Amino acid sequence: MAPPAPSYTKVTHSATYAGINPTQPSLSTAGKVVLITGASGGIGRATASSFAASGPRALILLGRRADALAETAAIVRDSHAEVTIQTHEAELCDASSVRNAMNKVAAEFGGIDILIHCAGVLAPVVPLLEADPATFLDGYKTTVVGSLVTAQAVVLANKTVSPNEDKPITFINLTTAGIIFPPFTGMGAYVSSKMAAVKVLQSFAVENPQVRLHNVHPGFLETAMSAKLAESIKLPFAFDESEFN
Repeated sequence: MAPPAPSYTKVTHSATYAGINPTQPSLSTAGKVVLITGASGGIGRATASSFAASGPRALILLGRRADALAETAAIVRDSHAEVTIQTHEAELCDASSVRNAMNKVAAEFGGIDILIHCAGVLAPVVPLLEADPATFLDGYKTTVVGSLVTAQAVVLANKTVSPNEDKPITFINLTTAGIIFPPFTGMGAYVSSKMAAVKVLQSFAVENPQVRLHNVHPGFLETAMSAKLAESIKLPFAFDESEFN
């Protein structure tokens, strides 16, 4: 059995618990417009279901594949028919497509209150000695540049409807605890890109005080991405319990 992951807190949870149940009144998003990137599957899809349970005014799903977004929307509606759900297809590194999508949302609903940035990509899992310098930055483009595009787009979208007001935005960036864990072989490209994205977003939040940034490690979950990772290396930790496939 894999050893437990290192902990930087007094209590570590490896399964869901009452304190984070989205149906709690203290976690309500009533009246809020919530937008999720990377909502086509995996963590993004599970995040959509959780936020739907918190009762938002509207739940906006952003991703690259229209068919997968429609599937996420259908899954969420099956349990939360009362929630207004929209899907918008956009390529994360295409600034114009992301801005157009968020501008439409802001125009219809008066702005975006909460953004959960779940989109990501797994860089080639190889020792850095074997990494191809010609393609090394490919993963950085989605992870780092995509994060910047997302942050710019949500702030600019809100400015289109409230040019004289800096509308508060809660920006939740799903990252990895791998940026603070001791490194292990094969993950140098992925982990370093995640750290770079964190620093970019921290700087962005300092420059735009209306953005309340939270960098969140969602846990070591069994997703399509982590399953692909397991094909390349022996995973150092056991998967946490999760409620999605």
